[in-house]
Amino acid sequence: MVVSFLRWIVFIMLCVGCLPQIPLPPASRTFNMGEQLLDESFDAPGTWDTYNLQGAFLGVTNGGYQIQASISQYVFGLQHVQYENVVIEAEVYLKSDYRKGIFGVMCRASSAGKGYYFVVSADGNFSIRRSAANAVDPLVQWQATTALNTETGRNLLRVVCVDDYLALYINEQFVADTTDRYYRRGTIGLTAALPTRAKAGDIVDIVFDNVRVWAAK
Repeated sequence: MVVSFLRWIVFIMLCVGCLPQIPLPPASRTFNMGEQLLDESFDAPGTWDTYNLQGAFLGVTNGGYQIQASISQYVFGLQHVQYENVVIEAEVYLKSDYRKGIFGVMCRASSAGKGYYFVVSADGNFSIRRSAANAVDPLVQWQATTALNTETGRNLLRVVCVDDYLALYINEQFVADTTDRYYRRGTIGLTAALPTRAKAGDIVDIVFDNVRVWAAK
């Protein structure tokens, strides 16, 4: 009886990898992309924010927009052009070894840090969040995804902000969507942070490139 039971356990372990993958639920809405409004390759600083403060550096360097942060609060750089309904794409390159670093794209943002945050972490998680009243609260809670490249290298983030519809795609794979009516207009931004559990000496180092924006409906 014991031998048979052990054989059954081994059989299950060997066949787990043979089980079909459960597909992600489809996006709850469709959207249409229109005129391209921005194609930013960061060959020059342009209108993007530049900061070099204690705990945070943001600026255009070597053909990309770099954010280095050693503080747990979100730091962000904005483009300072106002948009309403858009699709945003950004290539993101992880440069630091710290595996809990947070980084992503903002839409309908303001210079006070308000707006929607579409963020991922280097260990393979993502969240959609809204900043209001001095907090960045979840609209979609942190959850794991296999869509994210967790090694040092390239990830493509696509953000959809159309009317009250918010969606996130990672490397051309839909991962989550939600609805919210709090913000209807604002600029776009690039952001990074350390989690609150980070230790002294931890740092997130991110480079964004080829940020593109399209009108959408």
